[in-house]
Amino acid sequence: MYIFSEDLVWISVSMICATVVYKQIAPYLWSYKKGEALIGRFQRVAKEQKEKREFQFNLNLPQKKAIQIKLTSAAVLTGALCFSAYVAPGIDMMIISFYSSVHMS
Repeated sequence: MYIFSEDLVWISVSMICATVVYKQIAPYLWSYKKGEALIGRFQRVAKEQKEKREFQFNLNLPQKKAIQIKLTSAAVLTGALCFSAYVAPGIDMMIISFYSSVHMS
C-alpha cells in the first residue's frame, strides 16, 4: 500500500481536526471537582478556557506581534504540507521502481 499525496493531505487534515476537537472537549470531560454541579462545571471550564485563549493569543506580546507570529506559524505549516505533497509522489515512484526491479530479477 502506497501513500499518495492526496492521502497524505487528508491524513494531516484529519489529525489537525482531531487535535482541535480533543482540545475543545477534553477540559469539559476531565475537569470534574467533587460536589460540583454539571452546569457549574461547564461555566467554570468555559471561563477558564476563555482566559486561556486570551492569554495564548496575546503571548504576552503586543497584539500586532502576536498575530504576526501566528501567521508565520500558519505559513510554515502550509509550506510543510505543500512540500510533503510535492515530495510524496516522487518517493512513491522510487519505492515502486525499487520493488519492481527487485521482483523482476
